[in-house]
Amino acid sequence: MDTEKYRKNLQGEVVGPDEKFLKRKQVLEMCGISLSHLYYLMNKGMFPKSHRVSHRSAVWLESDINLWRSMNTNHFFAEYGEQIKAQQLGEGATA
Repeated sequence: MDTEKYRKNLQGEVVGPDEKFLKRKQVLEMCGISLSHLYYLMNKGMFPKSHRVSHRSAVWLESDINLWRSMNTNHFFAEYGEQIKAQQLGEGATA
């Protein structure tokens, strides 16, 4: 299976049918952060990137958000920051 054309979570796993897509409002409620802080963290590579599902809509993967919630921000950045920054440079930031 050519996995390059499929969405992957931060751990590199292809997104399966059980993965939930979260909208921005859900992410803000789950994480207890403001919209401005969400974008600040995303721009710094300290928060999971969103995924475009249409030209007007972006979602986050529940598994990525749960991973972020389980780690403190600095540890998350140390583990995934470079990967997120590389994705942002390659695709442009989405949200």
